[in-house]
Amino acid sequence: MVEETATSKTQFQETIESPRKRRWLTVLRSLAEPERLTIILLLSAVSFICFYVNWGLYRSFSLRFTEDHSIFNQVFFNLVTRANFAMTVIEADTFLAIHFTPILVLLAPLYAPFQTPVFLLFVAACAMGATGFLICLIAREVTGSRGAGIVACLLFLCHASTTQIYFTGFRDTLVGLPLISLALLFYVRGSFCPFAVSLVLTCLCKEDMALSVLGFAFVAIVQRRGWNWAVFPLVFSVSYFFAVAGWLMPALRDDHSAVRFAGARFGEFAHLGATPGEIVKTLFLQPLNTWKMFTGTEELGFYRDILEPLAYLPALAPEVLLVPLGAWLLCVLPEPTYFSNIGWYYHAPILPFAMTAVFVALKRIERLEVAARLRWWTKRPGRRYYSIPVGLCVLAVISLSRSDNVVRAIGRRMSSIGAVESPFHQALLQIPKHASVSAQWAFLAYLSSREKIFQFDRVNSADWVVLNPEKDYYPVSAGV
Repeated sequence: MVEETATSKTQFQETIESPRKRRWLTVLRSLAEPERLTIILLLSAVSFICFYVNWGLYRSFSLRFTEDHSIFNQVFFNLVTRANFAMTVIEADTFLAIHFTPILVLLAPLYAPFQTPVFLLFVAACAMGATGFLICLIAREVTGSRGAGIVACLLFLCHASTTQIYFTGFRDTLVGLPLISLALLFYVRGSFCPFAVSLVLTCLCKEDMALSVLGFAFVAIVQRRGWNWAVFPLVFSVSYFFAVAGWLMPALRDDHSAVRFAGARFGEFAHLGATPGEIVKTLFLQPLNTWKMFTGTEELGFYRDILEPLAYLPALAPEVLLVPLGAWLLCVLPEPTYFSNIGWYYHAPILPFAMTAVFVALKRIERLEVAARLRWWTKRPGRRYYSIPVGLCVLAVISLSRSDNVVRAIGRRMSSIGAVESPFHQALLQIPKHASVSAQWAFLAYLSSREKIFQFDRVNSADWVVLNPEKDYYPVSAGV
């Protein structure tokens, strides 16, 4: 009996001390650290607020960009129920012809139990928390300072772009932000295989995300990393973008239209050319015009909006800031009036790199301090240096001083949350689920859990029409 007890204890101890168990215990202990636990609780609270505000805006018919929200919800609905990317909100046989986002297939099983647009709001809130946590890990990895994670969390939450990106519903780029942040984390840590997998998943989120990871190749060349770090991002991102945008997406369209660069069919890049080749040719053959595009009034304001909340420190690490080159070009090259209202959506991939550039800049300042002290003040290499701690304190004060802007922005969105009009919902419930519906764009998201839903200008294609002639929330539903 004693021998059996001793044997069982030995087996239990071997199980606990197995490499996999030790790895999980190490992860749990790291998450239980006071700094990381504080970050997780803070991000969880803000993510819940994000979901609650968006949910309230959705229920009160005040959610911005409901047309896009309805498109994504209908795509998810058809993926779950009919295993295709069919879409009728805008004229296209498949959503992949508008934006190539096969990553949505991985989210479809999570959508299946709910089949509601509210689930997409939950995904956006989770993406916000995941992106913030990964940025905190990157900050800790770059600086090696204990307070860097909390300061990175404050910078991320208090940046004006955060509220603009995450408090306006679901977008495909929001799914890509955690993945591109994960790729950046593995790049900083020097783990090539996880880095390559993260890059592939990021490109699957949207066709132009391939251009946002192209800059990893240039940074690898500048930092003299191995050839694989430079060749893989360069070859994969360029070949993926031209294969998808130049061949696959036009082939999926009914009219087999010419190559379109990241939505250029809407005209925002028409002044540069109709194809990626024409756009590149225009940029290189007309350098003065290209310089004017990058230094216009609208563009300078765009740079200020991103860099000013970070005390312009990212400018000290330009190679990191220019990794998402495609996102910069998407914001700078179009006509200024086009992105005046939705520019935040296109500069979202820049945010993780801007945050990382801050901490790379602080690390470089510390190296200058080390060199200066060793040369002029003291020969003792073990002396404590204060550039990073002081810089973190200054950044924390700046972010906290700007937190009232974030609170006011959230307050403005919450103030637009009104009472839900039950007659509207009662009218919508009368429409059969299997019927096709045509409605004004403001109501599309509330009808999109069905196979066919059209904008109001295509009433002849629908069985039912939702009207709002008096511009209130009491539409009249009638069979066609």
